[in-house]
Amino acid sequence: MAHALLVLLLVSSAFTAQLEVSGAKIVESYILVYGSAILDGRRIPVLVELSERGEPLLGLAVDVGYEGAFLDAAKTGDGGLIAVGYVRGALGARSILVTRVGADGRVEWAKALGGEVSDYGKCVVALGGGYAILGVTRSYSMISGTDLVYVVVDEKGRVVSAKVFGIPAYEDFVEKVYVLDGRLLAVGTTWSYNVSISDALLVELGEGGEVLDAATLGGAD
Repeated sequence: MAHALLVLLLVSSAFTAQLEVSGAKIVESYILVYGSAILDGRRIPVLVELSERGEPLLGLAVDVGYEGAFLDAAKTGDGGLIAVGYVRGALGARSILVTRVGADGRVEWAKALGGEVSDYGKCVVALGGGYAILGVTRSYSMISGTDLVYVVVDEKGRVVSAKVFGIPAYEDFVEKVYVLDGRLLAVGTTWSYNVSISDALLVELGEGGEVLDAATLGGAD
């Protein structure tokens, strides 16, 4: 991942289309909704920001020239947004999409990160003046399965560090990440420690992406 490719993408913001929601979260007094919309027959990543009363404050379709979707978003320190997800075909079959939106609702930058196979960003949090993205990689997995990928970008979207962790076995995923006293707790799923059926996976990370602790939870079924 030290040589992760970057592609600077073009963006636009005006849209009226059917939405497909990937998820939503409450941040301070705002509701962030993220997903995609169909525009001219293409699936475009979309962000919607609502007030606590459900009033629309922002609707943003990020047309990067490739189909994709947002899978998570977070508020930034200046009142803007950072969003992650995926785009298809920008680098490999699927690449991590990370997008920074300013407090004025304008897209400041959008970038694709990843390798030649398939990668996507599942969650994002503010960390140490930048943003930590956790997701799934097949491009950098030791075998044909998937591993967890950890990428830190700065305020300009430049990659500060990137790591892959997992074992050379089956499928490993991350679904959510939480910040706990400067540490990160990644929650996901692994097949690597239970060959027949998946287990819950917990990984505690330091700010530099080092694994501090890890555990799997589950039985034989």
